[in-house]
Amino acid sequence: MNLKHACLLDLSAPKLLEPSDAKNFDYFIFGGILGDHPAAGRTKALLADKVLWAEHRNLGPDQFSTDTAVLVTKKILDGTPLKNIPFTNDLEVHTKVGESVVLPYKYVLVAGKPVVAPGLVEMLAAQKGF
Repeated sequence: MNLKHACLLDLSAPKLLEPSDAKNFDYFIFGGILGDHPAAGRTKALLADKVLWAEHRNLGPDQFSTDTAVLVTKKILDGTPLKNIPFTNDLEVHTKVGESVVLPYKYVLVAGKPVVAPGLVEMLAAQKGF
């Protein structure tokens, strides 16, 4: 694959994605390799060192779920610098009475509420164990 004007989003990339990058890129490649907290650097190991034909940018030092990374990228490309996007960290999702799950990632806040993927809370509540 050799997409012209492509950007690989990688936590370990040296440059931050900026609103001015909107004119530089037509494609964005999202690593989406979550799981370890703190991050284990799998996007760098499995993608970044192989995708040398694309420029690399980061979305700051924290991990996002893939859907949040897409939303943050859209907001940045629409003109909002990362520092002006409100976030919450370590989202606690209440699944059952007396039970909750903490998602150790960063989530965008809209009107003071975290934006999560549709169905995520219901899926977590339906799981038998963690």
